[in-house]
Amino acid sequence: MKKELLNSLADLLRSQRKNYLQEFRKAEAGLDSIAEERESELEEHAQEEQTARFLSRLDDRTLLAVKEIDAALERIIKATYGLCESCRKTIAAARLRALPATRFCRRCAGENEKPPAAVTREPKPSSQAPIPD
Repeated sequence: MKKELLNSLADLLRSQRKNYLQEFRKAEAGLDSIAEERESELEEHAQEEQTARFLSRLDDRTLLAVKEIDAALERIIKATYGLCESCRKTIAAARLRALPATRFCRRCAGENEKPPAAVTREPKPSSQAPIPD
């Protein structure tokens, strides 16, 4: 991979990481303010709890995204960035620009995301079937 491309992707990863961490800090501040305002009416309390759950899920996704970015930056250091972790082929530059923390080429990502094959089952008896003697 060309050094220019690698440097620009590393910069993109660092920028995304910074944005995610800022988002995380905002969510943490929101949770802190909710914790300070616990003496509200019942309806307001329910709304605050809903907001707290939302911010908590946001935090989990944000932290996962930061971990993926850190792993990508580590792959850059180890000179394995841009290689699919499944088939070991080069990941297309366009895919890396769109998803700089990706670990898989498009083909392998598609295979890893396919839903499991449907399980064949015996058909259920019809509710209109005659009742046996």
